[in-house]
Amino acid sequence: GFSWRFVTAGGTILDQGSELVAAPQASVRVRAVQGRSKLRVNVNPNQGPRYWKFRVQRQRADGTWATKKTYRTRKPAEVRTLNLRRGTYRVWVKPKFGHEGTMSTEATLTR
Repeated sequence: GFSWRFVTAGGTILDQGSELVAAPQASVRVRAVQGRSKLRVNVNPNQGPRYWKFRVQRQRADGTWATKKTYRTRKPAEVRTLNLRRGTYRVWVKPKFGHEGTMSTEATLTR
């Protein structure tokens, strides 16, 4: 956030205020590759040359989520294709660079 004020040379405050600014949110897009056991992950598209950690999570039979593996992007706006087993997955991007973390939508691999 930030605050501001207009002050005269004599020290009188003429106006002031403050504003809260939400941290930008990391972004991730996830989709299943049709007919394949592959998950396509695009972390923070078009957000510059920053490198991010993201966790691929698989849904268990009881509905809870287990982290299968943690990855790090290798280049800006990277799209990575991961070979995975059949199941429902989501990707969590760790907060970094003043961004909030984020969770992807779910994608289900049927093969």
